Amino acid sequence: MRLIIIDKDKTLNQNLAFFFKNKGFVVDSAYSGEDGLELTHLYEYDVLMLSYHLPDMSGLDLLKRLRSAGINAPILMYSINSSAPIKVDCLSH
Repeated sequence: MRLIIIDKDKTLNQNLAFFFKNKGFVVDSAYSGEDGLELTHLYEYDVLMLSYHLPDMSGLDLLKRLRSAGINAPILMYSINSSAPIKVDCLSH
């Protein structure tokens, strides 16, 4: 399985990559939404993990762009923010 982790936090990104590589995943990392978008055009991913808080766009904006580009793989989005409107907005895409 191929997985991409899109998170500006390099330590968290590297720790998640290390964990999933040890579970047998092929893992790519990106530290911005644009870099992640570029990688999703180069490779087909089975799963995408992304932070809601990215340096160049929100995770929701990235989610919308991914879906508009025809990327339908499961996406796990995480955030330190527990705002209900953000959760509802993300789940509707």
